Amino acid sequence: MAYMSTGVADDQSPADINQAQEISGEIMQGYLRDLKNGRDWRPMDSIVRSYSAHACGRFSIRQAITIYAGKQKSNPEHWVG
Repeated sequence: MAYMSTGVADDQSPADINQAQEISGEIMQGYLRDLKNGRDWRPMDSIVRSYSAHACGRFSIRQAITIYAGKQKSNPEHWVG
């Protein structure tokens, strides 16, 4: 399942959008590299798939959300998630 959220960065003016896009691209590359190598990631963390900087300090984040539910082998009456 994918989830898209948007937000506003108070300290970003429209003149800074090119720099913000460049910096966010570099940060996402590092984040995805670390994620691939298993660094700074734990079960139950949300995983950001993309970050986009837009005009007037607005940005959007697309996250992948995975939910697991199953029954315990030792006690099939109980569910785990």
